[in-house]
Amino acid sequence: MSNLTLRQWRLVKERTINDMADACGVHPNTYALWEKNPESVKVKDALKVAEVLGVPVDEIFFNQAATKCS
Repeated sequence: MSNLTLRQWRLVKERTINDMADACGVHPNTYALWEKNPESVKVKDALKVAEVLGVPVDEIFFNQAATKCS
């Protein structure tokens, strides 16, 4: 399942934006922004997102699809 975007990973894991925002300790608008612009996510936040989703950080943020919205 590599090359999925952050949004796609969230949907695969059956999480809502609000769930992810709560788990990451950010406002839902901030999390939604991360999905639209994953290149803007700070490393510490990317690590937290990966932990919450249970996916290696490089499969979410360091692939070609991660920088494209879908």
